[in-house]
Amino acid sequence: MQTKKDKTPLNKKGQPHGYWEDYYSNGQLWYKGNYVNGIRHGYWESYRANGQLHYKGKYANKKPVGPWFINGREIFYAD
Repeated sequence: MQTKKDKTPLNKKGQPHGYWEDYYSNGQLWYKGNYVNGIRHGYWESYRANGQLHYKGKYANKKPVGPWFINGREIFYAD
């Protein structure tokens, strides 16, 4: 079960903007990363409820780019 924190940065349109973290109800980190006007941009990490890394990589304008690690496997996304 996931839960949102109340202290999340939004832009004037109410879209996520800036650094975000969110946590599972058990207190474990769910994800962390940056938004620019509601779009994932830059480095992101996501974890499972047990604390195990699920994925990490970079976004550019909504799209994954470069090397990503998903479930322990490396995947490369071309620009």
